[in-house]
Amino acid sequence: MSGLVGRGERPIYLENHKSWNPLIEHYLVQFGWGTPTSIEPLDSEHGVRFFLSPTATFPFLVGWLVAMWERGHGIASKFRLEEEGQNWVLDIESRHAYN
Repeated sequence: MSGLVGRGERPIYLENHKSWNPLIEHYLVQFGWGTPTSIEPLDSEHGVRFFLSPTATFPFLVGWLVAMWERGHGIASKFRLEEEGQNWVLDIESRHAYN
């Protein structure tokens, strides 16, 4: 997914975690890829947490979100995907972020 988004002409501008909703509507929802149930900032610079429901398109949604993050910030990411009850939590931040 990262290769597809990275080679594309799609503009992805991310200022903060609130920038995600219009991008998700434009690139994902209208094509049936799904949407996070909630989006929150992480403490790290550019870090974001997505709360996701399991759906048939779940693997694609995760791939799209990670690829969009990398395209929007122009840097490699590290991400963590963990099951939380019936749902999933996806954290994405810079591969170079230090804790």
